[in-house]
This record gives sequence, structure tokens and C-alpha cells, in this order.
Amino acid sequence: MGWCSGTIVFDGIVEALLYPGRVDHKEVIKKLITSLWELDWDCEFDSKYITHPLVKEAFIELDPELERHYKEIEEWERNKEK
Repeated sequence: MGWCSGTIVFDGIVEALLYPGRVDHKEVIKKLITSLWELDWDCEFDSKYITHPLVKEAFIELDPELERHYKEIEEWERNKEK
């Protein structure tokens, strides 16, 4: 992280927690994702929230190629239920 770059993530998350009606939660999630990617985050799909609709939407907006991974997860989930 660069000089004071953590503040935008911290402030966005704190604002979302303190004033839930005032912020766009997807934008906060996108800031968090982007910041973690800058730190070489490569295990996104280990998150227990990866299939949450808002999280999925944020990831795909940031990287449309991830839609393929989501389709693989959905197919795996369908096959697991059989």
C-alpha cells in the first residue's frame, strides 16, 4: 500500500458500518477488493462471502473474466447437491 492508501478502505468500511443508509456497499466492497489485489491477494475464492450476490457483482465489475470462475462454482454446487 502506498502512502496513506489504507485510509480510503478504512473510512469506507467504517462509514458503511456506522451509517449503513448513506453509502453504496458495493463501492465499499470494490475498494476493499482493489486494495487487497494491490497487496497481491490471490485467494479471493476462499472467502465464505464469495458467492454473496453483492460481492459477486463487485468482483465481476472489477474483472469480468471472473464470471467464468463463478459459473464453475455454480456448476460445482449443483453437482454437489445431486
